[in-house]
Amino acid sequence: MRIGDVERLRSWEFVRLVGVSREVYGAMVAAVQEQNRTFGRPPKLPLTDQVLLCLMYWREYRTLAAIGLSYGVSETTAWRTVQKVEGALLASGRFQLPGKKALHSPALKTALVLLDATEVPVQRPEGKKKQARFYSGKKKRHTFKAQVVVEGTTGRLLATAFAPGATHDFALFKASRLWFNTNTPEITLAPIHSSISSEGHVGN
Repeated sequence: MRIGDVERLRSWEFVRLVGVSREVYGAMVAAVQEQNRTFGRPPKLPLTDQVLLCLMYWREYRTLAAIGLSYGVSETTAWRTVQKVEGALLASGRFQLPGKKALHSPALKTALVLLDATEVPVQRPEGKKKQARFYSGKKKRHTFKAQVVVEGTTGRLLATAFAPGATHDFALFKASRLWFNTNTPEITLAPIHSSISSEGHVGN
């Protein structure tokens, strides 16, 4: 999928396919452009498609070989493109999550904070030990577990944590060391004030 294929889409269709709004996508392209080196052989893909390739990789989690084939580049080029875009976005300082420290912000003391974990399918790792760590009995396949913390009123993503698929949700929560309000007796796992979490976080 190239930028020419999606730029004609309506706003909600663009978000559904790409994963971010046009405004955020444009800001990402601008940030990569600022960090882009102009010397050397010009890349096969224009900058707009490089960012889109990276977004497709994040959103679909297909293999880089499959992503590269979709864009007419090699697996190695696709990997280098993802590394380049990710590095440029981090270097810009505009696309970093607030992190766990944001949970200490006075502005969030009365906010609804949502906490949940999900699993993303991954390729089967090499080696029996790694396979056992990433095998999810719930999903019956190898997965990567991600925990997300979101501000409920705005939908702003605050912090993330990750673990192999075999990790229990509550174990991931404890390992992430999120600060929670122990003065709220009716909620046992309550980042800042209150949270909505899956059943996997209930119990010890």
